[in-house]
Amino acid sequence: MPDERTSRRSRPALDAALVAAAALVVLAVVWRLWDADWNVPFVYVQGDRGPLTYAPDATFYLMLAKGSIRHGWFLSNPALGWPFGQALHEFPQGLDNLNLIVLQAFAWVTRSPGAAVNLLFLSTFVGIPVSSFLVGRRLGLSRLAAAVVALLYTFVPYHFARGTAHVFLSCYWLVPVAALLLVEVCSASPPFTTGATDGEPGRRRTWRVSLRSRSSVWWLLACAGLASTGSYYAAITMTLLVGVVAVDLVARRRGRVAASAGVALAAIFVVILFNLLPTFVYWAQHGRNPDLVARGPSETEVNGLKISQLLLPVEDHRIGVLAEANADSTRFSPIPAERGQNLGAIGAVGFVVVLGTVLVGARRSRGRTDDVTDGLAPTNGPPGVRPATAPGDVLRIFGIATVIAIVVGAVSGVSLIVSGLGVKEIRSWNRVSIFIAFFAFVAVGYGIDRVRRHYADRRWIRPVAAVGCAALVVVGVLDQVSPATVPAYAANRTTFDSDRTFFRRVERTLPPGTAVFTLPYLFFPESGAVEGIGPYDTVRGYLHTDDLTWSWGGVIGTEADWVAATAALTGDDPAALLDRVTAVGFRGLVLDRRGDVADGSDVGPREAQIRGQLGAPTFVSPDGTLAFWDLRPWAAEARTRLGPAGWRALRDDALADRVADPRRIR
Repeated sequence: MPDERTSRRSRPALDAALVAAAALVVLAVVWRLWDADWNVPFVYVQGDRGPLTYAPDATFYLMLAKGSIRHGWFLSNPALGWPFGQALHEFPQGLDNLNLIVLQAFAWVTRSPGAAVNLLFLSTFVGIPVSSFLVGRRLGLSRLAAAVVALLYTFVPYHFARGTAHVFLSCYWLVPVAALLLVEVCSASPPFTTGATDGEPGRRRTWRVSLRSRSSVWWLLACAGLASTGSYYAAITMTLLVGVVAVDLVARRRGRVAASAGVALAAIFVVILFNLLPTFVYWAQHGRNPDLVARGPSETEVNGLKISQLLLPVEDHRIGVLAEANADSTRFSPIPAERGQNLGAIGAVGFVVVLGTVLVGARRSRGRTDDVTDGLAPTNGPPGVRPATAPGDVLRIFGIATVIAIVVGAVSGVSLIVSGLGVKEIRSWNRVSIFIAFFAFVAVGYGIDRVRRHYADRRWIRPVAAVGCAALVVVGVLDQVSPATVPAYAANRTTFDSDRTFFRRVERTLPPGTAVFTLPYLFFPESGAVEGIGPYDTVRGYLHTDDLTWSWGGVIGTEADWVAATAALTGDDPAALLDRVTAVGFRGLVLDRRGDVADGSDVGPREAQIRGQLGAPTFVSPDGTLAFWDLRPWAAEARTRLGPAGWRALRDDALADRVADPRRIR
């Protein structure tokens, strides 16, 4: 008997592992992973392709991985923003602490930023199907239906639209757990509570809050995870939980559900505060930085959820007619929004079912008992685990959550009002689509099981169901994954190799510890693209070297952003710029020619100004996009010309200089 019980407990884990293995095989096929070089990022510098799949934000996560290898954690990096260093205490990345820990583990093992980010992305094709499968089983899906849900949910367009360019958003492995939390809180036995009957006829059932049970401990850990895998997923979970419980209170007035939700919300909020503790300490010591990551209500509008995109075919669909349908529907839209909101054809069916369940449920609401388990609970859940809530009620809860998601997150929805009231940090509410997607695919899973039960007495149902579900996954994946999302492996490798050759030559040319100044100036973080240069592309020198320090990376509005005033001298007085740069201590200069518009000439205006003082570049990158000048001769001449006192005064003046609005410098 013990062996049998052990086998029954281990079977869900084995099933989940098999589903994850299947997801990796499918990814290898659709993404042609055999063409990849694991040390070359899947997405590197491909700014000519549209956001987000080939977005320039990819290098930001490479920077974090390299910082983990060199400095142990992401908050401080003395090699960037030299001579003050880069301090990210104010940048709201702490809510990704769980993702950062996983990234750091990969970085320490591989010692390669590219491999670390690639592996983090690949790990999502393990974590997401595992969590989706196990949650699906908990919700009463059969093994086959749960596997279909897990695979289709893993390959939603959202996953590939974020990719490694927004790799932490690709880590939505706990979104299924958030969906399960909504269901469990609204069940007859909500988490964090325990009920008891005193045995006397006619006496009402009593309950109390309890945090000591095994279930409570697991849910507290789940809430901590939700608060540590991204600000968006935490905020959306809390929003949906408040909305669903508010509806339950109005309809059923169950205080036990409200208490359970209150504990869950408190747990998530407390862990959020803990994750942001370094920021709070930094604010206490240094005050808040008004220039950092300025948001506006208009961003909530631009990045809102578009209901039409949920139902449209994926952009650049492999079937030309469907690709054209998407293009025709979005071509003249004044609000293009972010990619990846599409549910795919199968998910769209589930979406309609979920919303339909809410409408039908509203018509049948009278006469229902207070207990949400209405006798429809299936018997095909995990061994030894009876689903907490019947399928009909699960779909109603998911339907209510979907309505709330649309009302809050849609373009010109409630989120715009919230942003106008001052809560601007959460701006891209279209990302609630990944929650809607899970709700929709669970509905599809229930449909699969309903069909199987209808033909349960037929001998052919098991093989036909297996083949049919396999075909459903194949069709779903081909529908949801556009060929355009496949990384440009060869192009990435060419650019990556060119950069590596160039920057390693810079490192060999200069002594260890030398500081290198970079142009054009891009403020950090979130500068936006400038003449083809992504907001974090300038970090490439740091990625490819170990013994140099760099001017780029000082946080805007801090003393490390002195670079802005000096960089502004490029066109007005390049000689003064070179004097200031060398007085501060820089002995090398790198110019990204992509940000130096040539206006038809062979040499751009910035480079022409620099050439007028230093002559031709010492060398250029193999692809011709980067140019390097050795500043040591200029530094020696300027030091002699200015004298020791003038040299020190110029350094102090440069480091103390500020500009009113660095965002205007280009």
